[in-house]
Amino acid sequence: MRIKAVIFDLDNTLLDFIKMKKLATKDSAKAMVQAGLKMQEQEAYRQMRAFCYKNYRNMESDTAFIKLMKQMSSGNVRVFAAGVHAYNTTRSMHLRPYPQVKETLRMLRKRGIRTGVITDAPGVKAWQRLFACGIGGYFDVVVTRDDTRRRKPHQLPFRAAVRKLKLRPNEILFIGDQPHRDIRGARRAGMQTCLAAYGLQNEFAHYAEKYRADYVIGNVRDILKLVGRKRR
Repeated sequence: MRIKAVIFDLDNTLLDFIKMKKLATKDSAKAMVQAGLKMQEQEAYRQMRAFCYKNYRNMESDTAFIKLMKQMSSGNVRVFAAGVHAYNTTRSMHLRPYPQVKETLRMLRKRGIRTGVITDAPGVKAWQRLFACGIGGYFDVVVTRDDTRRRKPHQLPFRAAVRKLKLRPNEILFIGDQPHRDIRGARRAGMQTCLAAYGLQNEFAHYAEKYRADYVIGNVRDILKLVGRKRR
């Protein structure tokens, strides 16, 4: 079955979310210490990182992260404000798409391939990131957590995208970086699957063997080689 649409995961597939989060966290820790936080910069950064990775969903939650900064500042408004300002500034500076993402999206649309996004991010945050990266106008379908109230690998987000595209599931290629969420969910929905190895985080790598994708790519532009190819 030939590919008629390509749907992307958002974070660490279209944009390097983890890199942005690390840099924003590091700058936030530095700013708080410089503003008077009674803690070594390295220890402040360690605590922030530990908080984010304790539960992967905390990487997504700016609200939870800002709440942590408030706790660390112990009521010192100066310290808290410095941390929040540094975090927001760095995040905006480094929220960028991976190299060749825009070019690839343009080429897909030029070839008549429809495009979409399925993300666990809330609707407003998802669209903010897409527009911040300059790619908000490239997609026919965007399904966020707000649309189905379910996270991948639950079937509802994938079914919603299929319904909106009005295609058969096996005519759609889904690309994501997390085998146990993206590949597993898309495969169960009947889509063709592609693992974005360039965005794969070490903590998820052990899932790759269990939830094998139809294809694996090392660069987003490699998707163009798959379009028009029959399923293996």
